[in-house]
Amino acid sequence: MAVRVNVQGVGVVEFDDNFKNLSKAEQQDLVNQVANSRRTPGASAPAEKTEGRTQTDTEYLRSALQGILFGFGDEAEGLAFGLYDAATKGKSFKQAYKDARDNARKEIEQFREDDPLAAYGTEVLASLPTALVGGAGLAKAGISAGKGLGAAVGRGAVEGAAYGLGAGEGDAVDQATSAIIGGATGAALTGAVGGVLRSTVAPAPTKAAQELMDRGVKLTPGQQSPTSLIGMVDQGAGKIPSIRVAQMQAVGEFNRAAMNEALEEIGQKVPKDLKDGEVLVYGREAFETAYDAIKKEIEVPDLNKVKFAGQAILQQTKDISPKAAKNLQEEFENLNAYKGMKRASRLDGAAFKEIDSVIGKRAAAYQRQAQMGTSVDAGEIASGLFKLQQELRGALVGKTPAATSRLAKTNQGYGKFKIVQDAAQSAGGEFSPSKLAQASKRADLSPSRRATAEGTARMQPLAQAGKEALTAPPDSGTPFGAAMFMGTGDPNVAARMAGAGLVSPFYRPLSRAALGTARMGRGTIEAGAPAIGGLLGGEFARF
Repeated sequence: MAVRVNVQGVGVVEFDDNFKNLSKAEQQDLVNQVANSRRTPGASAPAEKTEGRTQTDTEYLRSALQGILFGFGDEAEGLAFGLYDAATKGKSFKQAYKDARDNARKEIEQFREDDPLAAYGTEVLASLPTALVGGAGLAKAGISAGKGLGAAVGRGAVEGAAYGLGAGEGDAVDQATSAIIGGATGAALTGAVGGVLRSTVAPAPTKAAQELMDRGVKLTPGQQSPTSLIGMVDQGAGKIPSIRVAQMQAVGEFNRAAMNEALEEIGQKVPKDLKDGEVLVYGREAFETAYDAIKKEIEVPDLNKVKFAGQAILQQTKDISPKAAKNLQEEFENLNAYKGMKRASRLDGAAFKEIDSVIGKRAAAYQRQAQMGTSVDAGEIASGLFKLQQELRGALVGKTPAATSRLAKTNQGYGKFKIVQDAAQSAGGEFSPSKLAQASKRADLSPSRRATAEGTARMQPLAQAGKEALTAPPDSGTPFGAAMFMGTGDPNVAARMAGAGLVSPFYRPLSRAALGTARMGRGTIEAGAPAIGGLLGGEFARF
């Protein structure tokens, strides 16, 4: 029976049965002769001791290469040394490749037997960069694309099968079996480990939360994944005033995201230093500028259509407030008398811009009266004027195809802006996702508000995402809720609210950083599943 001996720098060497009959000195001399004549090129000196045998750097490098190449390290070594031996020793490439590959496999197997923790650990760790890059490539190519657990399992299956194919030995059937087992095991491990981590310390964001985050809304862990363990802890912590304040900071960012969706149509975005009412002012001025920029390329060919729409607006206002309708009618008559508008049947771009500006200024004046509470009818009058302005802008057409396209985008954006403006007006300032949803519904002019019923009305998808992600625990019974009812006159309440203001700015970035770190760790652990699955596939395929 042959005797297998691991020769330093060479690998496992088989000696015939007479080797056992030699003395220790003779055995060592024979081993030294083999080591001197057959040392693997590039072998290094001993690195560390494990289980009574010296491990070499070559063994660690070989295992690492096996991991980096997803189980094809032995084939790669066979190719490299096969080419070298074929060129320098006169061997055929086929035989030189087979000898070098088989020697690499023996070395890898021996390392696994002598120190399984070091061998398998090196291989799995070395596979992580390849798995992470490969997973990103698969997602980009549309294979198991996505960000959820199902997508991760799909990538684990594909990568596990690839590793199993590389780790498999023997004929095509053995390698196919190894690939199948590797794929199944890689998927199962990714699902099991990833499922536990995603439901506890490293959850993936919900679809609604991801949509908001893509739009610049910074969410706490509970808003990102409310059903996970860490999410439920964050939601429960909302009873603490400082945490509650931090959670509600996302509402202002949601308002900004809504305005940016409208401005996106004209290639604009709200500057970061603006907030609250400044955001609305910026949006209004941005659309005024956009219409001004194309005024020479547009016209209102049918002004009578706008005048008829004004009569309908008056009737709608009369149904709500007859007094407001009377004042609104006076405003319309003044507009009709403005620079011969009564006799005009069309407007060029310059005339449109002028009358549009007059309507906007009058509407804004009434809107300020409504906000200050100086007139109970001012809100309805402002609403009627804004509706007339919208009808006027809707009657615009472009003089060229390019102008028509540009105008369509501007009108589309302006329609969204009006929804945002309506939501802000109804809320008296910063608005909730529910207020945006209500404004979207009011602006839906489809038959029977079909677009709203189908969930496709303007601004409705964003409003729905906000309703799902930004719904916070009720204030009832919490210190924050008590403060809202009692006011800050009580020194104790004032102190708590002041403390909330000091702590809240730090909670969101710190909590998101902790969650992000946990997700990176989860991604790294999931990335190791294909290598483990592939290794197991190769082992099972041998039986």
